[in-house]
Amino acid sequence: MRSSYLAVAAALAAASPVSLAAQEVVPDSDSRVAELSDRLSDPEEQERIAGMVDAMGEIFLAMPVGPMMEALSEATGEDGPDVDRNATVRDLAGPGADRLPAEIADKVPHMMGMMAAMARSMDAMRPMLEAMGQSLREEIRSEGRF
Repeated sequence: MRSSYLAVAAALAAASPVSLAAQEVVPDSDSRVAELSDRLSDPEEQERIAGMVDAMGEIFLAMPVGPMMEALSEATGEDGPDVDRNATVRDLAGPGADRLPAEIADKVPHMMGMMAAMARSMDAMRPMLEAMGQSLREEIRSEGRF
């Protein structure tokens, strides 16, 4: 059970910069993709996001889980695990939890660099994907399916 909470904490912290960056992609704008790629590659931006991820991880680890477990039990009508009402995610995650936010934050610059490369690659593939989509639409229409 402790590893499950640890995995959730890691996923939430790691996904934060991804969702922020994904909101900025505009499919029909080369300049927006280039801007996004530049921002994701910017060391200052990477450090700023890493700091946010570290802070969010600390906040997440400090969240009390007792009230959530009680609400879950009420919602499902089933008894949940017996957890101290004042327990936090950190308590359930175990002794390595204190290192987790910093370890994830340390990886943020690399992850953002990889996302920048992926954005550039997807942008380069866009004309081919659009052509494939148009071809598929035409094929479906010629078959009389829509």
